[in-house]
Amino acid sequence: MSEPKVRTVVSTLFQRDIGASLHRVHFGGEHLVVTSWGRPQFAVVDALEYEQMVDARRFLEALREQAAHEARVLTENGAAQ
Repeated sequence: MSEPKVRTVVSTLFQRDIGASLHRVHFGGEHLVVTSWGRPQFAVVDALEYEQMVDARRFLEALREQAAHEARVLTENGAAQ
């Protein structure tokens, strides 16, 4: 999977051309970063990609919890010996 093109657009242009912008996101695979006064306000990505990001975040959180649990077990076992 290739890296998506990330395009920055000011909020007024995004609002004016929302249909074209969403078309580029959904069909063109672009990511949009919408700015206001030069500062990022939000990003727009395709729904499938968003779901994949959420799944990846859940997976990483589960790994963190597992690592923390294993560290506690190792600490407890080390203290018991």
